[in-house]
Amino acid sequence: MSKTVTIKPDEQFARLYADRLILEALVDLHEVIKPGELSEQLSSKGLGLAAIRSLLASNADIFAYNERRWVPKARLDTEGRPMLAAVDRLLRAFGAPVAVDLMAREIAIRYGIEPEDAADRIRRFGQTDPLVLLTRDDRVVTTEVLFRGSDESRPRAYKLAGITEEEVAEAQKKLGNFDWLHNDALVLALEKAAPVSLKALGAAAWVALSPDSPFGNHLFDWRTFYADLLSIPGYVISADGVIASEAEGAKWVAQAAKLADKLAPTVEIEDAVPIELKPEDIENMVKKVTGASETVTAKQLLEELFEITPTVRTYPDDMANVMDALRGDKRVLWVGGDRFQKPEARPDDVDEIPMPFQYVASDHLQEDGDPVDVELVDEGLSSSLRKLILHPLAQDVLDEELQPRLKNIPDQIRLVLKPIHRELGTFPMDRLEHQA
Repeated sequence: MSKTVTIKPDEQFARLYADRLILEALVDLHEVIKPGELSEQLSSKGLGLAAIRSLLASNADIFAYNERRWVPKARLDTEGRPMLAAVDRLLRAFGAPVAVDLMAREIAIRYGIEPEDAADRIRRFGQTDPLVLLTRDDRVVTTEVLFRGSDESRPRAYKLAGITEEEVAEAQKKLGNFDWLHNDALVLALEKAAPVSLKALGAAAWVALSPDSPFGNHLFDWRTFYADLLSIPGYVISADGVIASEAEGAKWVAQAAKLADKLAPTVEIEDAVPIELKPEDIENMVKKVTGASETVTAKQLLEELFEITPTVRTYPDDMANVMDALRGDKRVLWVGGDRFQKPEARPDDVDEIPMPFQYVASDHLQEDGDPVDVELVDEGLSSSLRKLILHPLAQDVLDEELQPRLKNIPDQIRLVLKPIHRELGTFPMDRLEHQA
């Protein structure tokens, strides 16, 4: 469970911007077991593995840890809901424009349709539905962060948008005597006013272009305004709906990374349920085993593919699930313990009985009808048979004295085969104990 940490407002906005970058990568990958998969995509943007782990585990409104996998929380919240509800919920989690193709891959998997069909439906939502807006550069955004004024009175329009007259006045002050009918009005407005609230900027344009009268000529169209505004390159949107230059985005990420360091000691991930292996997980494990020149252990697979170590509470069950899955796959060979290798790596004679042990059955019978026993005689050995069998080196299994208990069995143990064992055809034995 997460512990409470006091976060300043500016830190919160910064972390939500970083969360958006993580969410975008998460949707692109569909789901992740290892946060390292996300860090590979986001390291160039300033988010390392430790920061991603901390941010994932400290925002339950955006991310969910479900069946030992990180997924968008919006996916779980809209399970069984109509497609528009799923699109709207995910866009609200982003709080900024998202590429239609990225949204389409998520929706296609959720609803079992082709990505092209999903993209067409999302674009239709963005053109006609009041919850979604389609931009000129083929992205969609939730209208929750936009000003959608039309012919309402100004106080009512501000109240519906959740902004104040003071915020609009501040945007107007930044713009000065501005001509909204200029061909490059939107580009010039951002150059003058950014960073500025998207709602306040839209309201300033609405006031200038739409007179406060139901009989006036209202030139402001919020869909056209924001479709053009949000397509202008070089700007990013913060979690509180402020549009700013890309340089500000880099500062937000740096601030979020510092916050993640502060949050790291206070967050925990509850691993109450053992990992449930999906077909693609088993496929990845098989590829790992068959692509290795030596044996691969289930412990290695858990650590490398799922970042599950012996310190995880469900480790024994996780190990059992991996072992069962691999033992049931004919493409890999179990070679004892938790070790696996590709079948063709097995020595040719491993299933054959060595020639010295291939005893010839005798048809000779004793007087009472029992078969004649084959006996070893001293002439075939360097000393008497009884002396060799009773030799301490042949009988000692090294268990007279209690050996120190090992926490983990090592992957390899050195075996010294002394001459007496070689001559008798035996192996020295030892009991290897370890703590669970």
